[in-house]
Amino acid sequence: MQKVGGIGQGKAITITAAFELGRRLMEEPSRFDGISITHAAMIYQRILPRLKGLDHEQCWAIYLNRAHFIIDQERLSSGGSATTSFPREALLRRALDKKASFVVLVHNHPSGSPRPGKADIQETAAVREALSSLGISLLDHIIVCDDKFYSFADEKVYLG
Repeated sequence: MQKVGGIGQGKAITITAAFELGRRLMEEPSRFDGISITHAAMIYQRILPRLKGLDHEQCWAIYLNRAHFIIDQERLSSGGSATTSFPREALLRRALDKKASFVVLVHNHPSGSPRPGKADIQETAAVREALSSLGISLLDHIIVCDDKFYSFADEKVYLG
């Protein structure tokens, strides 16, 4: 490149670096995996490796765009053997930051029973209402056990 008039060593290094950055960017996978989430089993299969075999509860959020592509997923909390928190403020802030249109809430039950307890139902309703106030929909809340799951959406549990 230095043979071209007006391009010195510094400029040549800058141009070469820019081409390298562009090449690396093109090699990175898309932030969307190209799969539209259409049912709870897809989320269960995706999150199970993170939750299987845990002896404590964890709460995760999965953020989706308008086409139901996953934008991101993250652990919101880690609790005890029978409870975990559903940190609403953090969830709302992150959903807005990620420009999510939908959120799927996921947590595990180490007990082996995926059935929601009273606290699960109440927290789901509160999260749904909080997200709705921001124009974001809670698409589902999925409770995961090692070999089964419970989906509020599949069970037609509408909470507000």
